[in-house]
Amino acid sequence: MRRGDRLVALLASPAGTGRLGVLACVATLVAALVHQYPGAVREAADRATANAALSTEDREFAGGNSVVADQGGLLEMRLKIPLDGSYAVSVGDPVDGWTELTAPFIGWFARYFLLPRRQLERAPFVLCYACDTAAHPGFEEVWRGYDGISILERRP
Repeated sequence: MRRGDRLVALLASPAGTGRLGVLACVATLVAALVHQYPGAVREAADRATANAALSTEDREFAGGNSVVADQGGLLEMRLKIPLDGSYAVSVGDPVDGWTELTAPFIGWFARYFLLPRRQLERAPFVLCYACDTAAHPGFEEVWRGYDGISILERRP
């Protein structure tokens, strides 16, 4: 049987059209893979290189860098507050260095970033984002960063 005869016999059988469809799908898949794979590998390598260039803090904050004005405040809060401790977030008027996301979302980001510490209204620590320190009697500033950010701690 010649090659052409075999193809005609294959297509003439009841499942021939289905076989041809499967063959066409496999051929399309292989062609797409050969075409797309090198570019996908290059893109993944570029992303890995860009991620490797980030500092540990930038990796940890990730998307929060668009919310957090000064990473130092939250990093210091992690050091000062015990894991079972609590804190409050107090936000004043925005200052230079903040994005439009800072004031409305710093409380939410702090809630995630400082886990398992709990965010409570009456807590021994306050993350102060340009807040009025007079509104927190009995608290003392224990850390000051940039962009109006400080940490207040209740003193006995």
